[in-house]
Amino acid sequence: MGGDFYDYFVVRDRWLCLAMCSGRQSGVSAAIDMTIIKTIIRSQMRLMRGLGETVTEINRQVALSLEGKNTDVGAFIGILDTADGTFRYVNADFPEPLLMRRDERYEWLKGPAYPALGSSDSVIYGDSVFSLGQGDRLVIFAGADVELTDSAGEAYGCERLRTHLNSSRPKGLSVEALVRSVENELDVWNDNRGADRDLTALALEYRKGSRESAQIVLAPAQAQSEQLLSFIKEQLAENGIVGKDYAQVAVLAEELFNICRNREAGEGDITMQCDVPPGTDSVTIRAIADMGGQDPLDELRTGPSRRAVEYIRKNCSSISFDSGDNSDVIILTKCL
Repeated sequence: MGGDFYDYFVVRDRWLCLAMCSGRQSGVSAAIDMTIIKTIIRSQMRLMRGLGETVTEINRQVALSLEGKNTDVGAFIGILDTADGTFRYVNADFPEPLLMRRDERYEWLKGPAYPALGSSDSVIYGDSVFSLGQGDRLVIFAGADVELTDSAGEAYGCERLRTHLNSSRPKGLSVEALVRSVENELDVWNDNRGADRDLTALALEYRKGSRESAQIVLAPAQAQSEQLLSFIKEQLAENGIVGKDYAQVAVLAEELFNICRNREAGEGDITMQCDVPPGTDSVTIRAIADMGGQDPLDELRTGPSRRAVEYIRKNCSSISFDSGDNSDVIILTKCL
């Protein structure tokens, strides 16, 4: 049993709290300690005081919990205001996360590092703050992740991780697929000695929804259709689009999703976006996925999907396809 964990939860429908902790020990005792620490963090974060003050109290309680055990816990604790992207955090002797501004490179999130939790009950913690923009990503990982060695005894290393994330393929993946790619990369480096791997990683992508524009990320599986339809219904209802108009847009979105999930060329997910531009009496549906650079609406003029393609072409006022290096996008516009 490892001594690492991550956790995230929402407070008052607006603030996303997240925490990652890395213990110095392992085994049953360490797992019990981490369960207690997780409970302490959750209970204190829900009080919604200043983050520095909150972590100071968390540390005091962790120090009491670990008293006499000659150990402490590295931690990264943050809170995101989902309304405007403001992110406050405290780094308590934890590896610097990697931050990628939209379509740029992952760089280290530089900031003050405080002592580990439990090292002293008298530490006063302060928080740091930065802003996340639409599409920005934050990747947090425990130190043991990059300490894995290959058969020659060479550690993987933090810079090698950053290089991997900045290569073209991982940058184009969804956050879920990105974490899987890191896991696969470490498996290969570690000669697939899974029993020796201690992977704890968390990836966050900031996507602010609004009445005019919102999106959902779905796995390329038929079971995800129900979640898509719920998303479309909610977004259109926010804009007063119901009844027949809703039904037609919902069918278009579901048919497009099914075509894309059957055409998805990589291991990534499918992003479905619904835009309702004000004053236009129209709805735009976007599907973003790896389609191998080929427009499936052109390729599927025959075969089982022919009727779905015909329905889309008949009921949309405009259709476009754009191919990118890592993902492709189909854009449908429906006039109401």
